[in-house]
Amino acid sequence: MAGQSVEHSFVMIDVDTLREQLLRARRRTMAALIIEAVVTAAGMVVGAGCAYIAWQWHDLFFAVAALVLLLVCPAGAVAFYRLRRRSLEWSDRTSEGTLRYALMRLRLASSMLRVQCVGGGILLLLVALVWVGVLAGQVSRFYPLRTISVLWTSAAIATILWSMWRLRRNQQEYVSCERQLALEKPSS
Repeated sequence: MAGQSVEHSFVMIDVDTLREQLLRARRRTMAALIIEAVVTAAGMVVGAGCAYIAWQWHDLFFAVAALVLLLVCPAGAVAFYRLRRRSLEWSDRTSEGTLRYALMRLRLASSMLRVQCVGGGILLLLVALVWVGVLAGQVSRFYPLRTISVLWTSAAIATILWSMWRLRRNQQEYVSCERQLALEKPSS
């Protein structure tokens, strides 16, 4: 086997099917923008409530929750909005234009997945910060901290693992689209 090249399998992309999938994805993107705005607004209201409780009770647990909800949540929403808004720009419906649009959407999706990985990391840091607060006597042990920690840690790990898996799939799809685009271009 030494010295032999291994040919990677290449699956031809049906551009018409891809075009239909991209049209459906655009509709989902528009719905996602609305949902994100509603969820961010709700997160801001809950964050303000946590800030008020933290101020009234001098409670680090609620202060950390308020910090995350009031700072990280809107920042993530703005990042996702900016990326998703760009993914709606598609004017060239030819085969080449469809493949270029698919490549752009894959790049944007990869950016969003990296943001999700960072969000998972922030959630893990939040769990660690809460437990440091418990050990320092700043967070009451009366909260269901073990349950909250297990839920937050599970959510963070699931988010990171899923995002990494999807990033790998995006890369494979990207390579397929690039190869198909190279075949679509007329030879000069």
